Amino acid sequence: GGSALAVHAYYCTVLLANTAKTLVFAACRHSLGRAIHVLSRCPRAERSEKSGASARLTFALPQVMVLLAVATHSLVPLLGAGDGACADPEATGQGGGGCFSGRFPLELWYPAAALATPLYQVVYALQLVAIYCTCHTAINVDLFFFAVTNHASSHLQELNDALCRMGVRHTPVNRRRGSDESDHSADGKHGNGPLRHTSEESLVRAEHQRARYQELVRLIRVHQTITRAIKELEPVISYALFGPILTNVLNICLHMLVLTTERDNMGTNSKAFVGILFNLIQNGLYCSFGETLTHQSDRLFISIYSSGWENGCRRFKKAAAILMFQTRKPVQIKVAKLYTLSRRTFLQLLNNSYGLFNLLYQVKNPE
Repeated sequence: GGSALAVHAYYCTVLLANTAKTLVFAACRHSLGRAIHVLSRCPRAERSEKSGASARLTFALPQVMVLLAVATHSLVPLLGAGDGACADPEATGQGGGGCFSGRFPLELWYPAAALATPLYQVVYALQLVAIYCTCHTAINVDLFFFAVTNHASSHLQELNDALCRMGVRHTPVNRRRGSDESDHSADGKHGNGPLRHTSEESLVRAEHQRARYQELVRLIRVHQTITRAIKELEPVISYALFGPILTNVLNICLHMLVLTTERDNMGTNSKAFVGILFNLIQNGLYCSFGETLTHQSDRLFISIYSSGWENGCRRFKKAAAILMFQTRKPVQIKVAKLYTLSRRTFLQLLNNSYGLFNLLYQVKNPE
């Protein structure tokens, strides 16, 4: 019925999308290598304990979802909730020697011999291994994308923090006042103490301005390095993620249709529910990492105004103007030049899934 069609469409779309994603990454490995080489030139970004724990949790979430998907597909048939049509191997003699069975992790067409021991156990185990390897291969490609974007976002956050720290620093002033020996000459008359004090203060201020300028130049070079790496990555990521995001939107719709129409089949409903979670988390992580990268890049334009540029020397102001010109447009990752990875895009994808589900539901249940 409709649930079987939805399940088979899910298998086909997921397999095709992840295969295309892996092939794109493999074909563009030289561009990815150049981007990683460029990012490796940046100094190691320091992160707080809270952000480190959040990153570890985010990277562990897809792997947990893989284990949950494998566990669901392995337990549902064993509990008897996945029995589909033609579950009895003796009933397959009139149907061409095979049938669609729900007694396996994958609800596909099987010959009658596959439903008998010991071939049944062998096929069952091979399917679980195939599901685990396929999911992990797809997730590893995603983890690469998450790691690169998280690395770039950490460096951009370091740039923002460094610019803000430059603004709160005060110009060091020589507070030491001349003593009687320094302010007066040996005969008791005023010497050149105040002039010496002014000269030392000017030297300290000039040294401070030079250090600030060199620090700003270093930050500009780091920003250029990150921007160059993102430009290398964007074409690859753009087309590699287009297939998974599009199929996730479609599969969320199909799984919702299964949940609302096949209320008595707990096995199919369990797989559909896990599929919805998997697709939502995958699209959510894509958009979340893209949003973080864009947000940190967009903050740079504001952080420049917090760098104390108005109290800087002429060279510092010119360098600040250069950085401001470079950051006038934040770094963004666009999927197939249509959608920018952001939280707003994630909400639009959810809206598209619900709109498509509503259309299919009205077609199937016109009353």
